[in-house]
Amino acid sequence: MATAILMNTKPHAARHDLESIFYVLIYVATTYKGPENIRKQKDYAVWSSIPVREWFEMQHSFRKMARLRMSHLCDFKGAILHKMDGYFRPLFPFLTNLLNTFFPEHPSTDNDYDNRMTSSTMIDLFNDEYNKLKELESVQMTEKGKRRHLG
Repeated sequence: MATAILMNTKPHAARHDLESIFYVLIYVATTYKGPENIRKQKDYAVWSSIPVREWFEMQHSFRKMARLRMSHLCDFKGAILHKMDGYFRPLFPFLTNLLNTFFPEHPSTDNDYDNRMTSSTMIDLFNDEYNKLKELESVQMTEKGKRRHLG
């Protein structure tokens, strides 16, 4: 759920749904280790905490949940990216770009905790990332083919 909605500072708008998609991406990348490979309890024990898990603890009020999440977003690299499995490392620049597009000045009371994303911008960001990943996949397949040929 979008921060401005949790904080009850803005009426619901489409940009809030886009923000929710961002949080789903973060959740998937911190909960899974790759395709069809969810973290086991022992995986969580390796980390002192996986902050994203705290976002869903229902003993918090919505405002407290929003504040907790904002604190993690302020330390995006340490609190979120470094808690993701290496499988998702190629997505780090994309996720960081999404964060900076949603919150150019980071969520704060100055902007009523609202984001700045538009659907066209989000579509452009996703299309750009898709094209980068397809290019990376192509390079990796070419390199794999060269190794097979040399072997």
